Amino acid sequence: MKRKVKIILLTIAVLSAVIIIGWLLNIYLNKQPPKEPEELRILIIKSIEIPFVGVDTVIIETDWEFCGNSPSWELPIVFDIQLEEEANKTKLTQHIKKHIFMMSEFNVFMDSIKNTRFEGKYPPSLWDVCRVNKVHVQILAEKLSSKNVRTYENYLFNDEVKFIQKDFHFADNKWTYTISDSLMHNM
Repeated sequence: MKRKVKIILLTIAVLSAVIIIGWLLNIYLNKQPPKEPEELRILIIKSIEIPFVGVDTVIIETDWEFCGNSPSWELPIVFDIQLEEEANKTKLTQHIKKHIFMMSEFNVFMDSIKNTRFEGKYPPSLWDVCRVNKVHVQILAEKLSSKNVRTYENYLFNDEVKFIQKDFHFADNKWTYTISDSLMHNM
C-alpha cells in the first residue's frame, strides 16, 4: 500500500513539474522576439501570392481568436505581421498588385452597401453580395521560437477555399521559408 501511495505521489510530482516547465517555457518564448523582425515581416509580405484569378480586391483579416477556457501555455505565441500599418499594407499592395481592404475597412464598406442597396436592413446575402471578385484571406503568424515562425493563410474566393502553411526559419543571418502544408477544396 505504501508503495502505491509513493507511486501516485511521484506521478503527481512529475505531472506538476511538466506543467510548470511548460508554463515557464511559454513565458521564456514570449520574451524572446524573433531575430530581425522587420526583415521577417518583409519576407512574409513577399511570400504572399493570391492563389485565384479574377480577383480585383483582397480583404485581409489578421486577428487571432481564442477560446476563453484555454490555459495560456496552450495558446500560440502570436507574431504580429503588422499588415494594418500603412507602410506594410502599401508593400503588400505593390507586391500583389490588388486593392486591399483590412477587415475593419471592409465592414464599413458592407455597412454602406447595406444602407444604400438594402434600405438599412441586414440581408443574409450581404457578405456574398459585397465579396464578388474579392478574396478574403486570414493571415496569422505564430512564433515557434526566436528563429522559427509559422504562418497560416486561409483564402476564400467564391466557393473555393485554399489553406497555405509556411515555416519561416532564421539561419546564416537571414530568413527563408518553405511551404509546409497546402490544401484546396470547394465548399
